Amino acid sequence: MYSDNILSLDLSDDCICMVRGYQQINSRFVQCIKEGTHEELFVPRDLLTTKSVSVGAVETCVLELDRAVCWNRANDVYSKPLVNPTQLNVYTDQACAVDDNVLSCWPLGSYEGKRITLPSI
Repeated sequence: MYSDNILSLDLSDDCICMVRGYQQINSRFVQCIKEGTHEELFVPRDLLTTKSVSVGAVETCVLELDRAVCWNRANDVYSKPLVNPTQLNVYTDQACAVDDNVLSCWPLGSYEGKRITLPSI
């Protein structure tokens, strides 16, 4: 029997998504369930290095080692290439990631967007 850990968790009004990790076999997977019914929701199957998950009103995104992968309720999937992402957040109409100390944002449903250099603190 393998034990698992929840590595990242986020929720919206009607679903919960989590990144689960199995330490014994060095494996991770993303699971999304509909709140109340526990129905399994669509998650892309080619996610191999998922660090975190962020759930918005219409899209969900996960942060991988070199990209963000996003999908919507119609199961449309796209990825946003990144270099060294550390944080991700999905909002109502856009997603943003901190990538090599640069804030990279893109409109949902698109991999194109803008980059803003973050000031030093």
